[in-house]
Amino acid sequence: MLVYDLIRREWYPPIVGWNVSNWAINGSDLVWADSYTPNVWRMSSDRTDDGLGFVSLFRTWQESFGDAVKLKSADLCFVEYNGNTNADMKFTVLYDDDGYTGKTQITVLASETNFIYNSATLNTFGASVFATEIFGTNVAAANLKKRRVYFDLKSDKEFHILALEGGSEKEGANYEFVRWGVRLAEIGLEPLLKLKKAIV
Repeated sequence: MLVYDLIRREWYPPIVGWNVSNWAINGSDLVWADSYTPNVWRMSSDRTDDGLGFVSLFRTWQESFGDAVKLKSADLCFVEYNGNTNADMKFTVLYDDDGYTGKTQITVLASETNFIYNSATLNTFGASVFATEIFGTNVAAANLKKRRVYFDLKSDKEFHILALEGGSEKEGANYEFVRWGVRLAEIGLEPLLKLKKAIV
């Protein structure tokens, strides 16, 4: 499910597991009714849970690099995202389904400023003065700074598909995932022995 909050003018990340029967605006709150239970829920405009942080998590598509049958290896990964000063992020590369053949994890603290790019962005549509904003950007989230992080992967780790999982559990964290990628080291390796079935 995709949710756009008209009051805050921002998208919530894709949400799995909500059984929404009705949406409504109550005062300045976005509320929804659960189709399985007699509960009504309110979307909070606060990025804390009673002053405490909460876990927000995303997972990307599973990337096969054009051939899910062939084994591959990779030696470098990058992640690009926009984050505020509270967005301490944790990223995990998942080798094969849900990390079946392994995981590589890094943590990027919001205080690590060497990963911040210039936040000025180009507007190809010319809809703002001096081409300073991209069409469709979230103006309300202007305090997000663009970050790009590179990290090494173990090139001896073999996989068929990769996915990236990321998120934050710090109070007040606000981030937008932009893109990720890897540098493949080898393609077409022999399948893992534990996945081979002997013919008799």
